[in-house]
Amino acid sequence: MSFVQLPYLRILDGDAEAFGGNQSWDAKRTVREGACGPVAATGLVCYLEGRSRMERADFMKRMNRLRRSFFPMVPYLGSNAVILALGLNLYFITHRMHYRAFWALSRKKQFTGWRRCSAATCR
Repeated sequence: MSFVQLPYLRILDGDAEAFGGNQSWDAKRTVREGACGPVAATGLVCYLEGRSRMERADFMKRMNRLRRSFFPMVPYLGSNAVILALGLNLYFITHRMHYRAFWALSRKKQFTGWRRCSAATCR
């Protein structure tokens, strides 16, 4: 297993700086409310490509291109973890990057989480 050891992606916006992107920067309501996965995946892709700095406008253009091509969204619901892992793997294959993404959750943790959620809603 290999790890990239660079500073995490900094997004420049005039004098301000952010680490990674932010879905609230987009003008479209559906993206603002449901693109946390595509924003995070874009940040990861940029990081793995060795980028350490990007202008905010360039990051958002890149995120929207990647979202349309690799990380489809259900309006107002976003992208689930399986879609993000599949999209990342497709990106890695098409760009000849030697990485692999997968999504896993143990059944025990999944059941505990459901039980906690249902207990909270039953009160």
